[in-house]
Amino acid sequence: MSQQLKEFVKQSGVELRPSANASSVASYNSNNNNNFARELEANMLKRQEFPNRLEKNMMSNANYNEFSDAVDSNWNSNANYNKLPNENKKMINNVLREFEPPIPAPSTNIAGRFPVTQPLQLAFSKLNPGMFNATVNKEFPQQGDLIDLKKILMKVPQARTSIGEGLYLDTTQIIGRFGAMREGFSHTREYGKQGDIKKNFFTVQIKVTISNGTEAKGGTVNIYKNGKIRFSGGFIGTNIANQPELIRRYIVNTYTEKEAYLYNPFEYNNLSGQFRFNGNFKALSSIAGKSRMYASSGVTKLSYEPELSPFMYVNYKGHKYNFSESGNVQISGSPSPADMLVAYNDAIALIKLMNTNGDVEITGQVPKELTKGAPKKRGPKKKIGPRTPVKKTKTEPKKKRNSVFNIQINGIQCMRFSKEQLTDLAKKLGVVGITKSTKKEDLCKKINTVVNKNSATIKNKGKNVKLSGANKDFKLGKTKCKTYGTKEDLIRVAKIMKIDITPKETKDTLCKKIEKARNMMIAPKPKPPTPPPKKVVRQQKAQEKKNVKATQVMTKRGMNNTSIRKDLIKLYGKRWMDRYNKVMPSLNNDIREVRSRIAKMSGGNKTGIPFKKNVNDVKKSLVSKWKRERVRNLEKKYVMNSLNTGGIPRPFVNAYKAAATKYVLIHSPTKTQLAKYKKSWLSNAMNTKNASPKPVYQVKAKRETL
Repeated sequence: MSQQLKEFVKQSGVELRPSANASSVASYNSNNNNNFARELEANMLKRQEFPNRLEKNMMSNANYNEFSDAVDSNWNSNANYNKLPNENKKMINNVLREFEPPIPAPSTNIAGRFPVTQPLQLAFSKLNPGMFNATVNKEFPQQGDLIDLKKILMKVPQARTSIGEGLYLDTTQIIGRFGAMREGFSHTREYGKQGDIKKNFFTVQIKVTISNGTEAKGGTVNIYKNGKIRFSGGFIGTNIANQPELIRRYIVNTYTEKEAYLYNPFEYNNLSGQFRFNGNFKALSSIAGKSRMYASSGVTKLSYEPELSPFMYVNYKGHKYNFSESGNVQISGSPSPADMLVAYNDAIALIKLMNTNGDVEITGQVPKELTKGAPKKRGPKKKIGPRTPVKKTKTEPKKKRNSVFNIQINGIQCMRFSKEQLTDLAKKLGVVGITKSTKKEDLCKKINTVVNKNSATIKNKGKNVKLSGANKDFKLGKTKCKTYGTKEDLIRVAKIMKIDITPKETKDTLCKKIEKARNMMIAPKPKPPTPPPKKVVRQQKAQEKKNVKATQVMTKRGMNNTSIRKDLIKLYGKRWMDRYNKVMPSLNNDIREVRSRIAKMSGGNKTGIPFKKNVNDVKKSLVSKWKRERVRNLEKKYVMNSLNTGGIPRPFVNAYKAAATKYVLIHSPTKTQLAKYKKSWLSNAMNTKNASPKPVYQVKAKRETL
């Protein structure tokens, strides 16, 4: 034992002496003490050789075994050490700390014991596919009812069920949609059937949750009445090749009549996915310049235009990729999930090739997702210059209280309930069209339409009075109408509602009138006519402009009624119109005839309107024709109407007019000659009347008897 160690043991209070027992036991104890001293001395030498601080920096869980021969961390578990009292153990530990020297230069005795740093290896993340959209029977006609959607709506949504390949599908809701994707019917396990099943639905939307035990994603399946199916959702896990087919097979087998055309092949709409590796591309521009070198490996396109896009577009073995400098790789345009998996494996092979060519830098870190920080708060701008007097602005009128705060449920304001409570209540009441984004205000309004369907509110003495119930249960506030105050109180309510009352009114008649007025208040207002589409409005306006322009052109060319009337009067002439105006037929008939002839004309301008010259020719030809045909009859009528029948007995007036007209048309007499003719005709007529009638000779028949 060295002198230094002996001194330490002496100061530590440990007494090394032989036992009073037999010599064998004494020798055994002395050997143990000597062994403990040797171990303690060796441990101190090792601490001097391998400093504590350097050990702390260099050792880790990964390389601990390499330093096990230099540092024995279990020296204090020696049996001799454990036999010492606790006070002695503390003293030994304190002494050992004092022997720790400052950090020396690395000793040659530990050369080769440090681990050699291994080069970073290229690593890839798993494929993260995006949402998939797939359709079945895309080329089916748009119209036709092949599937009974109401049967699907009446089926109970199934709970979490295994669909194969470790996947589970949970049907959360079945929705019937009509019109512009409006929700008209809903069926869930928790709340049952809600809505109106009689609506004309065009699609049934089945909301599902797909899981594999570790992750879950939502999806929707739309079955249309014309036989089409649309799938939309996210992939689960890494085995994605057959997932859409498993979902389709379960949905069709569970909720439909298993029609054969529902199992037709899928048509995917631009499948995409992305993955990353633990590095980045050194320079996309230099990689794009090596297109010839990579063409021998199957690369058909390397395009990088930083002024247009930060991505490098790559076509490799029939797949399309978008490479970003940060190490993110996007796969786009895959026709099927299986093809996307092949594209993922091919992309890994291409990146390994680029790494071999020195175009990839491995950093050992996966690129972080870009996150948008919150904008910094900015205070008001400091004013520079002299202060200007602040103009007093008019106080804005107080905003009206939102009517949603007046909605009550069992006497409690609706807005005081939580959104979860309102959602649960609305679904229990059969309200449809509720989503996660539905606000509390909208929920209250929808609940109010069901709970307070037959109620209205009026103001009486500054307080809101609710009118609810019907017949015997008709209430004003919380009191039945027949027991509501006095007759004067009911008269006051009737006057507020502007109801006509008589002095003979009773409480019963007042209640009936108030209830009738309440029913008129809550009666649904007629829907305003739906405005036509914008396209139709544009077409109507364009047509109106064309009509206005055509009217102007027709007026200018004398084709409207007013212009035709003026032209006909001008063509007939003043003399004709003055003589025959009262006896000729109405000009309206002539105008209709002229317009019908103009409408049959061919030619004209690009809009089909005839030219003014052609229109005038038609008018002239028709007027000349009418003059030739009508002049004799019109003259006869004119003469007959202008004859003086004074002194002619009434029974002879018509006969005189006929005879005198014939005389005038043949002889064109003067007034004196016409007067003489009148006297002679009248005397002849009177003589003819007074003359005895000629006898009628009768022949008697001879009677003969047999």
